[in-house]
Amino acid sequence: RRVHGGVCQVGAVVCGIALCQGVFFYTKYALRHRRQKHPPTPDSGVVTPRRRKTDSRVARLLVVGDSLAVGVGCGARSPSLPISVALRLSERGGMSVVWKSIGIIGADANETRELIEESIKTDTFDVIVVVVGLNDVKRWALPWTRKNGSYGLSSFHEELSKIVRLVKEASPQTQVVFPALPIAFSPVLSRQPLGTFLTPVFSYWDKKKQELAAIFSGVVFVPAPSQQHIQKRLAKCGGKVDVFSLISGDQVHPNDFGYHLWGQHIVDTMLNILEVSRPVEHIFRRTFFSTQRNA
Repeated sequence: RRVHGGVCQVGAVVCGIALCQGVFFYTKYALRHRRQKHPPTPDSGVVTPRRRKTDSRVARLLVVGDSLAVGVGCGARSPSLPISVALRLSERGGMSVVWKSIGIIGADANETRELIEESIKTDTFDVIVVVVGLNDVKRWALPWTRKNGSYGLSSFHEELSKIVRLVKEASPQTQVVFPALPIAFSPVLSRQPLGTFLTPVFSYWDKKKQELAAIFSGVVFVPAPSQQHIQKRLAKCGGKVDVFSLISGDQVHPNDFGYHLWGQHIVDTMLNILEVSRPVEHIFRRTFFSTQRNA
């Protein structure tokens, strides 16, 4: 009984430390980075393949969601994640990619659904990358940050299902991509003992994205890159093998290089899941661009 009581006491102390740590980091972030500079939203652009174009058509990409879609943390004038995804798609597909990004800092799944609903009223996209989940977890864990509505795993799953149905009703051929949250990029969110509790919580939320990919056709879940995967990519780029080289000054969002690696990871993993291999031009036409207009 004494041993059991001692274990419970230690557990309670660790939980208390993690809770205080989380509140401290959130408060610190909110006070210092609430008005952090970021690229304009919405934003758009065109990426052409560096090598010779092998297809005359143009792919259309939408990256939508929270501050990660907006590009908080990057120093560029345009959001780094949509550009990185577009560059990789262009490189792998041998065609130009017209990209658009739109987001709201602090957006949850419900607000992201509303952004998508407005975007697909006037545009048709071949690939929609939905970056969401971090703020849903935050509002579930910190009640004073909540807006109207309920927050939890079931409501999150319901909102994601609405997003998929909304997109598929407008354009059945559109690929919907749900990347897992890039927690490995953030030393703050993975710092112990807080990381011991946050990692499984984020995994539960990301699992809801994975479940949708198993249910709906044309929906892809991209797991988060592991620390080993990040180190390999850093080594290939000749960069310092250190996660701190991928994070911005707020210690939460990636920097330009972090967004760049994450965008590459999203595209490469998506294509691997779809069993696409080089050369991919003919598979790209069949998989992505049946809704495409000629350039």
